[in-house]
Amino acid sequence: FVGLLLFTSYGIVLGLLSFIIMFYLLLQWGERALSLAAITTFPILIVVVWLYGTIAALGYGLNMVTVAIAAISLGVGIDYVIHVVERFREERSRGLDVLPALSVVGAASGVALVGSALSDITGFIVISRSSMGFFSSFGLFSALMIGLSLIASLILTPAALRIISSFEKSTIEGLESE
Repeated sequence: FVGLLLFTSYGIVLGLLSFIIMFYLLLQWGERALSLAAITTFPILIVVVWLYGTIAALGYGLNMVTVAIAAISLGVGIDYVIHVVERFREERSRGLDVLPALSVVGAASGVALVGSALSDITGFIVISRSSMGFFSSFGLFSALMIGLSLIASLILTPAALRIISSFEKSTIEGLESE
């Protein structure tokens, strides 16, 4: 009992200390990094909502596979979004206005992302043809997750960049300077 009490209180102290340090670092980074983090995280959180909605609509429940896929979608989807945001920042630093920069992102990076996503989706569709239940649902939901991540990165991310640029010109300038 004493060991559990010490372990629990140690964990609470460590958690609070970690929170204070992370909060301090967040304040030190400032609003620019926070807005960039929001732009890159928002579309992927929407993907997780879409994914769980589709899983529920298809009649699947929460299990090891569906929970793991949602966690994996954060890692996979954020790469697509970061690619779009970084290309946007690159085009803005070259002097393009917001809409031309978004057009270049869609024309150049969009083609690369679609090709990458289609090859990944194809591989996971092959896995979904497995006769083993967990592998089959893993392949199906992974393919769905990659497709949703592609949609989010090519539609929601440019929309978020455009909306933020219309409200706060300083945010986009901050994105360019980082």
